[in-house]
Amino acid sequence: MLRKGMIWMPMDKKDQLAELISNAETSFYNGQLQEAFSLSLSAIKLDENCNISKLPAELQSC
Repeated sequence: MLRKGMIWMPMDKKDQLAELISNAETSFYNGQLQEAFSLSLSAIKLDENCNISKLPAELQSC
């Protein structure tokens, strides 16, 4: 069940998104910058509210 004011998407997708963001943050804090970047990009691609076409072409293919 979604709380009032939250983005409407299936909970499994929301859980995936939250996990990707959490893992990216942990990787960043641990100095694993490439992993953090990769996880962040995966989160952007998963979130239907983000428009990946606004990213530079080099980043879209990662």
